[in-house]
Amino acid sequence: MTKDKVLEVLKLYKEQLQTHYKPIRLTDQKWRTISPFSSSVSGEWFGEVLDHVLWMCDEIPKFDDLEKIMRWLGYIQGVLHVTGHYTLDELREQCRTK
Repeated sequence: MTKDKVLEVLKLYKEQLQTHYKPIRLTDQKWRTISPFSSSVSGEWFGEVLDHVLWMCDEIPKFDDLEKIMRWLGYIQGVLHVTGHYTLDELREQCRTK
């Protein structure tokens, strides 16, 4: 997958997310408070994680390291799948070169 293809896919994700979320980088301290494994947190952590995903979509175009880009894309796609935005088949199809 090329960087141009990644940017094309990120554009799709940003268009969907930016109507409901704002790009916010979550700090390690904040991650500890919203962990889905914490007994005090329920599904509301999705919104904060999706804010972070939108922030990641804005950061990736600044990178030159394709391996780092692919790791971040994998994380973004994992979150989008777990939160019900896309099926695995949809994510796979989005990454295919036409």
